[in-house]
Amino acid sequence: MLPTWTFDRQGEQLVVQRDTRDGSSCALIVTRDGDSRTIEFAELPALVRFQTDMDTFLLRTGWLLLTYAPDRRRRDRRQFPRVNNDRRRWWTDGVEPEESTPPGKDRRRGAAK
Repeated sequence: MLPTWTFDRQGEQLVVQRDTRDGSSCALIVTRDGDSRTIEFAELPALVRFQTDMDTFLLRTGWLLLTYAPDRRRRDRRQFPRVNNDRRRWWTDGVEPEESTPPGKDRRRGAAK
């Protein structure tokens, strides 16, 4: 299945598909009202740049992204059970701020001067 973006504006749909073919070339297939146009590209980065600009233009002119397929998510992670129900950032747990030591004083007790 080709990666497919479906846009909608006031009931009118626009379908954009990315065809990477055999790796030697790629194309963007745009379908609106049953009419398809194929735009050929020599390399994928050029296609991605073009599609990014096209998506930005569509969104700024009132089109809404309805769907993207295939959906690569395996399952709905919102209901995924957690080991601990603590959603805080783990890398900040247990971190205490360092004590500031005035200049000229050593934090160790009985330190030689």
